[in-house]
Amino acid sequence: MNNLSFMFYNISTITSNSYFYNYNSINIKNMSYMFYNCQSIIQLPDISILNTKNVNDMSFMFYNCLSLKQLPDISKWNIENVVNTNNMFENCFSLSSLPNISVWNTKKIKNMDFMFKNCKLLTNIPDFSKWDISEDNSNHKMFEGDEELEKKLGFTKKEKKLKNCLDLCCEKCDICLNCCNRCFIPCIILFIILIISSSLFMHLKNKEFIQTKKIINDSVEYIF
Repeated sequence: MNNLSFMFYNISTITSNSYFYNYNSINIKNMSYMFYNCQSIIQLPDISILNTKNVNDMSFMFYNCLSLKQLPDISKWNIENVVNTNNMFENCFSLSSLPNISVWNTKKIKNMDFMFKNCKLLTNIPDFSKWDISEDNSNHKMFEGDEELEKKLGFTKKEKKLKNCLDLCCEKCDICLNCCNRCFIPCIILFIILIISSSLFMHLKNKEFIQTKKIINDSVEYIF
């Protein structure tokens, strides 16, 4: 079985904490919406034992788990192939702490939008500055609904982080103060093209003006 999507969708209780102990999870690829809208669940089965090496989607996984107070130690997960974690913990209103998920390999993640949206009780948070989010194309609205926490952790909108790539094409910048390599060179090339195009346009305009002036002068001489 490679798809756990919507596996516990909208259920109110999970009777066994050892639900996955004998579960062969090596082929799992999709864990999105796994506990979607489990509003009454306070505690989850031990999902930390799942083999997540091949998983590529964890979006909306715990979405709307309103009563969930604690997570299993999901820092053990290997998420090196995960691409989407958007809305993963959205509306987990009762969640006050997270396992040390700062150890996750986030290099391939392309969308983290609203990952912790409305997690208003979160206070014990790992150091996310260690995450590699160079592939993330989203706007880093990870803590939407708790702007103070977002500012504290340094995860503000990407477009506010860097505008020194000539404001031309840099939408894929790192969260540092320098352009990433894949963006800096195209920006410079585009800037050079614009300069050359502008110079060429001015040259043609000047040339056209001189030619027009000559025609007028020749016409006036002919008349008189």
